[in-house]
Amino acid sequence: MAVCPYCNHKWSYKERLLGYSLKLRSRIRCKNCKEYLEPSNLSIFYDILAVLGVAAMILFVIPVLRWPMGISIGLSIFILLLYVFFFVPNTVRFKTYTYRRNKDFYKKGNKW
Repeated sequence: MAVCPYCNHKWSYKERLLGYSLKLRSRIRCKNCKEYLEPSNLSIFYDILAVLGVAAMILFVIPVLRWPMGISIGLSIFILLLYVFFFVPNTVRFKTYTYRRNKDFYKKGNKW
């Protein structure tokens, strides 16, 4: 479930779908506190695995089945829609990241 790490705002399915999964940006703004949010590393890893799985299904598995062209195209579109409308909105998680912005980052006791 997507929760803002700054204000603990729980994102609804509609916010996750329209605010994250249908946009091509990597970071977005929280609707509640207006802070920039970035997906966690685990969320990006799940997304990469899902994209590879969808690509493998469309490029390798569906052509091997040798179904008629209409059924193969319909199945490919269904898999893509399932990925965009179900998988991505339900696996996104947000995390705060600390970026080194000045040379005194390590002197303040922070760890990378």
